[in-house]
Amino acid sequence: MYRKALFGLILLAGFGTSAAIAQCKSLAKTSCVPSLGDYLPNGRLYQSVVEKGTSGELHMVLNGGQHYRIITCADEKLGATEWVLKDANGKVLFDNREHNMAQVWDIEVSTTQEFVMELEVGEKRGVGRGCSCVLVGYKRSPLDQLSE
Repeated sequence: MYRKALFGLILLAGFGTSAAIAQCKSLAKTSCVPSLGDYLPNGRLYQSVVEKGTSGELHMVLNGGQHYRIITCADEKLGATEWVLKDANGKVLFDNREHNMAQVWDIEVSTTQEFVMELEVGEKRGVGRGCSCVLVGYKRSPLDQLSE
């Protein structure tokens, strides 16, 4: 009996996780992807179910000679996502609080390097849980397109 109850709890937890991931993918498809414009998705979607006020870091390597578009989106109940992009030395390259809480930013990368994205989702006050996503798109450089 105990084993069946434990299995049932594990199964329910799995369904909850699957539903949350599906919810995040749906949010990304409807809210993030349209902002790509003529950029191509890099194949990675960073997504998480979070509480209001959650903060975290995302480390990413961007290749030199590429143009990138960084997009953040979150459930409306979470509020706006604050984010800062820094280079590996900690130099701030972009802070969306200084740009009217922009959720989309384009960057041209001259050399391949690691970047750190610091995020804080929603206000610290209040109760709320929902999806938060980061999508990175790229545009190949004109020189790469000529070589095809």
